[in-house]
Amino acid sequence: ELAELRKPMLIVPIKDTHQEKNANLFSLARAAYILTEDELNYDNFKTKIETINKNKEELKRNLKGLMRPNAHILIEREISAIINKTT
Repeated sequence: ELAELRKPMLIVPIKDTHQEKNANLFSLARAAYILTEDELNYDNFKTKIETINKNKEELKRNLKGLMRPNAHILIEREISAIINKTT
């Protein structure tokens, strides 16, 4: 949702979950910053937020390139198809 709205992100993924993979995709595209659970402390958090503020326009541009146009419509169709199969 934040990516669709092009909101700069600091992602703190839960360790050893799919969240790490998703966070890495955004980070590799230079569309978000990651702070691991092990790195999470006041100083690191503050530094990452400052970095996001300095680079927010670049992050927004990079987020735009990641998002599939009209993704919400495709998701709605998939959900409707699943619902229609089960009813």
